[in-house]
Amino acid sequence: MDPSFRIVAQLPLAALWDETGELDAARGPDLAREDVVARLRGGSAAVVASMGRPLRWQRGNDLFGWWKHEAKPRLLDPATREWRLDDLPGGRGWRAAEWTLPDGAVVLSFEEYH
Repeated sequence: MDPSFRIVAQLPLAALWDETGELDAARGPDLAREDVVARLRGGSAAVVASMGRPLRWQRGNDLFGWWKHEAKPRLLDPATREWRLDDLPGGRGWRAAEWTLPDGAVVLSFEEYH
């Protein structure tokens, strides 16, 4: 299958991919808001995952704008045992996780729940 046509079929993600294929990336912990901010300041790239859609890679100003307006007000706290999506804007939330590539680079994933 052409990797550019691959869509998100389950959450949480079990793998990351781009237009060239699956990446050798290890999923790490889910992240709280302050952890996400620290990774973004460190220059991490990010991928946005929504069911039934391809992964969307975000970097630079596009990522910061998306984070500020979309994910930050809806970020699901990993320390919370039960999420109440109805309490979030638009009834949806984003789960953030850290992935590490073999070269040590960090990629953030944002997974949409609604």
